[in-house]
Amino acid sequence: MSALKSRWTNREPERATGHRFGRFDFMTALARRAMPRIAILSMLGCLGCGSDDGGATPPAKASIGSGDNTFSALSDGSDALIVLGPQGGYHLVGAVQVSGLKPGDPSDLGSPDNPTTTFVVENNGIRIDAGGAHYTQGLDPVGANTFEMIGRIVILDITNADAINGSTLGFSVTVTDIDGISATDSVQLIARPDPRNP
Repeated sequence: MSALKSRWTNREPERATGHRFGRFDFMTALARRAMPRIAILSMLGCLGCGSDDGGATPPAKASIGSGDNTFSALSDGSDALIVLGPQGGYHLVGAVQVSGLKPGDPSDLGSPDNPTTTFVVENNGIRIDAGGAHYTQGLDPVGANTFEMIGRIVILDITNADAINGSTLGFSVTVTDIDGISATDSVQLIARPDPRNP
């Protein structure tokens, strides 16, 4: 009888409330009360999230230029010096500065992280570059989140610089990093034979 009474007594809370407060129910209730607080703390912790340098990642941007040893920005109406190379061909010298892109490793030409840079030259909407101005290599750092490539040869499919002297040339560059993010810049230049040509 005492055993029966003991079982009946233990079930009284369940009969009175319709719910038995076991260990599982206590843990469930505790988790339900804790989850909103955990979510709020997680959101607060992410308020400072951004790029590794502590700020938001800037948008991808490219600036086209020229220069064998230092970057020289180009703008619409600038002269495009047509250089006669040592092998008798003509070319432009291309350069670019970028931000907001992964620069790769400039010390390792074979790095899979290197971006691809492509220069294009057009005359009256027709490409006059030889199509080989593709460079897959790392970019050199020059400032906070700014990287550059200078002194790149853009071979032209022409036989006489005087034939395009004074013509308007479209000169553009596109840099694409390993994540597929691209930045492009272009200018309208005036073709001029390099005065240093023989």
